[in-house]
Amino acid sequence: MLLHRIWWLAATALLIILVSGCGSTGVTSGGGGSSSSSLSASQSSLQFGSILVGTPTSQTLTFTNSATSSKNVVVTAVSFGGANSSSFSLLQAPALPLTITPGQTVSVVIQALATVAGPLTATMTVTSDATSGSVNVALSATATLQTFSITGSLGTAGAGANVALSGTSSGTIVADASGNFSFGGLVDGSYTITPSKSNITFTPASQQVRVNSANLSGINFTETFSIVGSVGFAGSGASITLSGAGSSSVVADGSGNFLFAGLANGSYTVTPSKGNLVFAPASQTVAINNASVTGVNFTGGGQLVLSPANFTFNNVALGTTSAPQTGTLTASGASVIVNFDTLTGAGFGFSGITFPLTIASGQSVNFSVTFTPAAAGNTSGSLAFDSNAMNSPSSSTLAGTGSGLVVAPGNLNFGSVLDGTISTSQIGTLTAVGADVTISSVTPSGSSFSMTGLPSVPFTITAGQSVQYSAAFAPPAGSPGPAAGSVAFASSANGVAQTLSGSGASNVALSWSASTTPNVTYKVYRCSISSAACVQGQPGNFTNIAGSVASLTYTDAAVSSGQTYYYALTAVDGTGVESVLSTVTNPAAIP
Repeated sequence: MLLHRIWWLAATALLIILVSGCGSTGVTSGGGGSSSSSLSASQSSLQFGSILVGTPTSQTLTFTNSATSSKNVVVTAVSFGGANSSSFSLLQAPALPLTITPGQTVSVVIQALATVAGPLTATMTVTSDATSGSVNVALSATATLQTFSITGSLGTAGAGANVALSGTSSGTIVADASGNFSFGGLVDGSYTITPSKSNITFTPASQQVRVNSANLSGINFTETFSIVGSVGFAGSGASITLSGAGSSSVVADGSGNFLFAGLANGSYTVTPSKGNLVFAPASQTVAINNASVTGVNFTGGGQLVLSPANFTFNNVALGTTSAPQTGTLTASGASVIVNFDTLTGAGFGFSGITFPLTIASGQSVNFSVTFTPAAAGNTSGSLAFDSNAMNSPSSSTLAGTGSGLVVAPGNLNFGSVLDGTISTSQIGTLTAVGADVTISSVTPSGSSFSMTGLPSVPFTITAGQSVQYSAAFAPPAGSPGPAAGSVAFASSANGVAQTLSGSGASNVALSWSASTTPNVTYKVYRCSISSAACVQGQPGNFTNIAGSVASLTYTDAAVSSGQTYYYALTAVDGTGVESVLSTVTNPAAIP
């Protein structure tokens, strides 16, 4: 009861009286005459509409003494009642009683101040001695809370991220295309903001803020990214280093997985290492561009070391097998399973291992390689091993030399040679490889080929030395077309053969007697129409195929098989005067 009285005194102390109209503006006591008096309000209800909690809102209300005589109205009390009476009050109210003379108007200011949100209703009652009795004014308002906003940014990579709000109120929104976010309609209170997006780490992970009657802005986050991968179970405990746009080092977990977090955009190189373990690939380059990168995987396993890298077999006699040479396979880093070998090169042999073979880490297995030359001269090959090692397949090169007689080149091709002529000579070479060789016979075949320059058999070629000879091709006239031959050499070590080839080309060889006119050259004409058309009397049927021929011979190599040709000449003197067509030759039929 004491508290209520204190509030009432505070409220009545705020009454503002604005006096207007005729008569005295002072405060008087008592009334006059016996006529009736009436006190009326300018509004029977006063609506404040929507107001903010904690923000005062005021309106003015007018009271008038409407007496028909000179009777004053004395106001003795102003009170507020109803469910929300405490939310309404008078501003600057004077002490009561208050006298209002006839026709006088008094204005008061009524304030609405809400402490909670929701609809507010009350009744203001003015008690006086007016004949009309007390005046009641209905008061109403709707109180709403004042709201604020929280805005910030997640960076461009945060576009489309979920941003969760918790605390005084909660909700989730999606950041816009630029990574910005905004929560509106918030009341004072404490909040926590937490962004999330797949493959992105935000720093900080969340932020706690407080709204205190003001909007909050600049609640920003920095996005960072991660590189995730695996080096396999064998790589557990491996050291994984990161270089490039940033540097770091982590240790793969018991399953071989690793994670680099808190990375910015840029190019990075990831490199695993663990003792002698070999990783494939050895390193990977990764580009981060507004998103984390996953699946940066490596395969880790043992390494297979093959030695020696080269096997060389020098001067192995034909018909014999070399002494074996020993090779070694060694596993390191982890056990290695060798599946099979691949051997290439004529005459090479492999033995000593049965596949598949498991070699424990740090252990070695030996094998043998041999060479049985199939021919004199140099032979090359390779020996490779397929395995589950990270450097598989491992391989060595093979080289062997069979001692004996070698002929080079293996074929002498003379190309196209005119029938009835002889080709330019070509050189063949006999070489003794690895040991002295005695040539016991030389056997040529093919009547169009000839050889010169060899010593009489038998003759010996010292090891490492060579003997050269000349060969030629002479296709007989009238027998064009391909020809083949060979020359076989028998020796104390082995026999070798060289093939010979060439092709005879058809041609017509012309010759004539000199003109009686001195200092002339000749033109050659050809006709292939028919014997009746190719005659001296029809020079127009002939085609000039050569001019300015100074000699008395000419060979026509531009002929075709199955054709018959006729030829004639003209002589041209020094002034350019050309003679008539000569006598036509007999027909030249090309087989």
